[in-house]
Amino acid sequence: MLNIIKNTINIGLQKPFTIIHMTDTHVTGAYDSENERLKEEYKARSIRFPNAEDYCNFVSKLSKEENYPIMHTGDFIDYVSKENLDKAKKYFDENDIFMAAGNHEFYRPDDPGVENKEYRDSGFEIIKDYFNNNILADKKEVGGVNFVALDNSYGYFENWQIDYLEEIIKEGKPIIILIHWPLHTERFTRTFIGRERVSPVLCVPEELMADYPERAKERFKADDATKKMYGIIKDNPLIKAVLTGHEHMDFTDEINGKPHLLTGLYSIRIIDIV
Repeated sequence: MLNIIKNTINIGLQKPFTIIHMTDTHVTGAYDSENERLKEEYKARSIRFPNAEDYCNFVSKLSKEENYPIMHTGDFIDYVSKENLDKAKKYFDENDIFMAAGNHEFYRPDDPGVENKEYRDSGFEIIKDYFNNNILADKKEVGGVNFVALDNSYGYFENWQIDYLEEIIKEGKPIIILIHWPLHTERFTRTFIGRERVSPVLCVPEELMADYPERAKERFKADDATKKMYGIIKDNPLIKAVLTGHEHMDFTDEINGKPHLLTGLYSIRIIDIV
């Protein structure tokens, strides 16, 4: 049973509208004709995400009945297989949905690799035509608001994404950011540090990473482009809110007074934009 959370993002619109935020659906599948490694992955992962397609069908029905566009913050599929990509294409063709990439969009169990730019880019070439927007960086205008999807699924932003966002900012319209990894806030970071594993949060100050394992310190240390993007999102007045996922838990906070909404594995958010 999905938990439905209701939120309001107040940006002073004359004509309010409503969206659905969903994330981390982790659709699983592998055709009988696919290789044994993918079929093994399906058997293992479908146990973990048994309700993924029911989840998607529920959101599809709600979206169509209420005319709410769907904003997805990544990991629509759990791994790259032909069946998963076919499921993604069908869902995106049949629904009003806009998405930022998650790390699982690029994961190939039969071709595992290090989560770096080269692996992501090679994966993107395989999957890009199965989604109806560019999941690395794209925008969708709804009701005078620019929803901007930016890939940070491997823990960084890139300079070309900064250039892309800055061009959108020049339009002068309010912006809501869609990303996969959450951004640092005091509450986010201190909550996740207290968990059994170090959880991905972007731009954690180095002093708060003092107790991280050395490998995690290196993995999560923000580069210059990521720090610059963080500053733009935090400080630019046209950017009104951040929607995110990845952690499979619900968490509500603010980043510099802006709603920063993390949606969990068993939840959706119905968000009024007013």
